[in-house]
Amino acid sequence: MKPQTLAMFIIGVISISVSIYLGFTYEKSTFMKSCKIEMAKQFANSKVKANKQDVEWTCETMYINNGKLY
Repeated sequence: MKPQTLAMFIIGVISISVSIYLGFTYEKSTFMKSCKIEMAKQFANSKVKANKQDVEWTCETMYINNGKLY
């Protein structure tokens, strides 16, 4: 393989990897943002007190379980 071809191949693989990573992090960040807003509404409507870590943990669990809280 020529050095130019190898360099282009490596750059292509890195570009694809970065695109996939950014896609996943964007999906998670939008899910977490909307989840936190909805959880804040739920806790505001109920008499249950929750701190920031509770909401964060609940949203993380829901993200891992495809939107379901088991």
